[in-house]
Amino acid sequence: MFLKMERKSDRFDELIKGEKYFFHFHTNFTDGKSSFEEYCNFAEKEGFRVLIVLEHVRKRLSYDFNRLISVIQEQRRKRNLELLVGLEAKVLTDGSLDVDEIVLTMVDVVGIAEHSFSGDANALSKALIKAFNMYKSERYALVWVHPGTKLLKLENASMNLYTETIQAAKNLGVFIEHNLRYQLPPNDILIKITRSSIIVGFDAHSIEDAENLLKRARESAIFTKNDLSF
Repeated sequence: MFLKMERKSDRFDELIKGEKYFFHFHTNFTDGKSSFEEYCNFAEKEGFRVLIVLEHVRKRLSYDFNRLISVIQEQRRKRNLELLVGLEAKVLTDGSLDVDEIVLTMVDVVGIAEHSFSGDANALSKALIKAFNMYKSERYALVWVHPGTKLLKLENASMNLYTETIQAAKNLGVFIEHNLRYQLPPNDILIKITRSSIIVGFDAHSIEDAENLLKRARESAIFTKNDLSF
């Protein structure tokens, strides 16, 4: 049995446009080194108002998702922060995501990732677009995370295919992550995407990671040009 968590998905768009947010980090529940509480301390120190964790999931979880929910709920009671829960799931060849359907009902944000995809770039693009359609929901926001980690490297990869997939995401209301860790999408593509479709993701795996990526964001000309403040 899974615990139910108060959803804030109806406010997601409002929060990321109106508040200073810290999106996409991993905790010691999976491959991160820092606890959720440590990220909350970091957020308060740096002046963030919104924290959005994206924890790795699979259909067969190696950790207790209920426990993660409980930790977030506990920090909500203690902090003057908006704390949203999200997941990062890999897309499969048929366009489905490697995530339990019950877990999908518990989150505010779903991140679609390209990890270990079996197929070429054309197959991945088709799978991603299927996923963008299949997982559209009013219950959570949908984000294509670190877009291009595989799509730009697989056999038959092309910039045209990449931009077509980005356009499909935009048309379907899927957010496109500007991933600071991998610097994706590339800047020449990024500047052509409307700001309302972009969410900046840190992809941090520790507090040290978060600090370094935040410094990179603050020094980036892209952020200055788009009037984004961190």
